[in-house]
Amino acid sequence: MDSKPTLLVVDDEELLRETIANSFQREGWLVIEAGSVAEALTVLSHHSVDVILSDYSMPGGTGLHLLEEAKRSYPAVPFFLMTGNAGSVGIPPKELSGLFEKPFRTENLLATILGVVSGAA
Repeated sequence: MDSKPTLLVVDDEELLRETIANSFQREGWLVIEAGSVAEALTVLSHHSVDVILSDYSMPGGTGLHLLEEAKRSYPAVPFFLMTGNAGSVGIPPKELSGLFEKPFRTENLLATILGVVSGAA
């Protein structure tokens, strides 16, 4: 299959979303950005994605709420969570593909996600 993989990145911090998007676009990915859980759910109702990367704490909902909703419709899509306070997340659900504690190096995030996706292929 020659189509580009698609990443949905969800974070209320626009600069972080753009930084992550740029890194994945340089690797040939299509990136869809969302600034909230509600916006991400709207995106998922209209677009197919290969990976979801979400912040944990956002106005109007958490990344775990998004994980719960996304897994109902897309159980096989890898879901990664970012947080500034890993202790606030508690024990990550088994459906979570990975957890990144902020601040993180974008290249480490990229390498981890690419590794998981290539291992699933």
